[in-house]
Amino acid sequence: MTCKPSLSDRQSQGSWIFRLLLRIRRVFAWLGPVLILALGVGGAACAFLAWERKSPLFGAVALLAFGCALLIAILWSEYDWWLFKLGPRDGLDIPIE
Repeated sequence: MTCKPSLSDRQSQGSWIFRLLLRIRRVFAWLGPVLILALGVGGAACAFLAWERKSPLFGAVALLAFGCALLIAILWSEYDWWLFKLGPRDGLDIPIE
């Protein structure tokens, strides 16, 4: 006789990235937009300083901030898709008729 795994057994499956995304889901839902906005404003400020002082260091920091904001925006907007793609593959209950 086989027994179906309990919910706690199912949650422990998957990659470490999947488990991390599950743990930070509620926090990231609120913190994601704040991080995107802060990195965007910081990137704009560094871009202005790079233009004003003609400093390539500020330009590099601005590009890094804009890149991080873009990556966080992609992760935040498609969070459920990432959970599906990184989740466990065994025993998916997808009815195909």
